[in-house]
Amino acid sequence: MTKNAAEFFKKITSQLKDDINVMMIAEIESYDSSNNTAKIIPQHITPDTREQFAPLIDIPVGFFSIGGFSVKVQPKKGDMVLVLFCDYDTENILLNGTIDQKTDRVHSLEDAIILPLSINLFNKSNNTTQDLTIAKDGTNTYIKILQNGDITLNAPHIYVGEGATTPVQLADGGSSSTLYAK
Repeated sequence: MTKNAAEFFKKITSQLKDDINVMMIAEIESYDSSNNTAKIIPQHITPDTREQFAPLIDIPVGFFSIGGFSVKVQPKKGDMVLVLFCDYDTENILLNGTIDQKTDRVHSLEDAIILPLSINLFNKSNNTTQDLTIAKDGTNTYIKILQNGDITLNAPHIYVGEGATTPVQLADGGSSSTLYAK
């Protein structure tokens, strides 16, 4: 009897564990800029069937925002992201800002939020720095805010102000960038 009870509780515990979603790695399949959501392909298999998770649709995409500063960018197909599953139903919070939960679901695939963080799975290079660097992959274009407060801009064309079209001669004229002012 004790052996059967132990197996019963082991099975119940295993099933509970399989139904709790916390975080996973996923790939962006498509992005809808009209409502900032994505269709994602989880990069994991289900514990019970050993099959790949089905795509998750209409998942809100978060962005880095803290202390009054934001970094926003649209994800593209193939981007690898972290997907966080909230403890409770997020539907009302996301739709109208109320904290009342519509359901009693917990750790559900329906309550996912994408964290657009770079996941360096296969490239072992470590490009961390003490400066804040915002760069465009595949180019040598970046903005770097240094620890001392200086700013470095590196791009073929730098525009100062929206709609800037007037080229500005830089001191000594030896720059590989063209600066435009409004």
